Amino acid sequence: MLTRLTGQIKTGDAVKTEIRQRLDSQIEQLIGRLNELLLRAEIEVRKTSKKAVVVIVDNLDRITFKDLGGGRTSHDALFIEHGEQLCALHCHTVYTVPISMMYGLSARTLCSIFPAYHVLPMIKSREPRVKGGGDSPEGMNRLRGILGHRIEIDSLCEEDAVTDLCRACGGHPRDLMTLVRHSIEDADENQAKPITRAAVERAEARLVAAFSRMIPETYFEKLVAVYRTNKIKKDADHQAMLFSQSVLEYANGIEPWHDVHPAVQKLDSFTEVLKNERAKLTAES
Repeated sequence: MLTRLTGQIKTGDAVKTEIRQRLDSQIEQLIGRLNELLLRAEIEVRKTSKKAVVVIVDNLDRITFKDLGGGRTSHDALFIEHGEQLCALHCHTVYTVPISMMYGLSARTLCSIFPAYHVLPMIKSREPRVKGGGDSPEGMNRLRGILGHRIEIDSLCEEDAVTDLCRACGGHPRDLMTLVRHSIEDADENQAKPITRAAVERAEARLVAAFSRMIPETYFEKLVAVYRTNKIKKDADHQAMLFSQSVLEYANGIEPWHDVHPAVQKLDSFTEVLKNERAKLTAES
């Protein structure tokens, strides 16, 4: 049944809409059955001296952003309009929510629906530019530690290549592992250690290319402003930047701060706008 349902969902928007309408009318019954299942699971779990059942629903932060009209988005439809249903399961639940929702008009409503929320920032690989910039020793060591739990660094990596990986990911663990995977795929077979600085450079170029295809030209002036100030504005464009992770959030103080992803900083459109901004500031001074 699930295979058939999945196939139908993939056939087109009309079928998706019909399935959603049918499920919406039976959502309370579905949640009731799920809670019966969770109750049985809770009983069995406690028999093994465990404390409780925890359900983790990952990757919801990657749900496609769609403007549904009337000020509604696909993110609002799931987390705001169906928030009570998401909280109705009789167990501990963890949902991953797009960080961009924390900067919209629906942020307070979202926080009231999910009061025990936690914002997961990036690891601070660099200090804020407004405070001098430069590598953050603590953050770089933390990223190296994450890498060391996944691969044998001494066997696979040149020392300088590890530093390059930690800088290139911007403190984003997922991008760190993506860069490692691409570095191995692009490795030179003649090298004693596959992850060299040249391999990391080629891997980073793939990440740069991915960002080049998604960022509208109209965003680059705003991206340069984020780069210079380590701050974002609470508007739709900056929400989109957070959602696409072209802008990353860090939380090493009372207020969070932001920076442009290192891969975006290497785009020609970004460097050109930055160069023009610096020339303008020099002329004015």
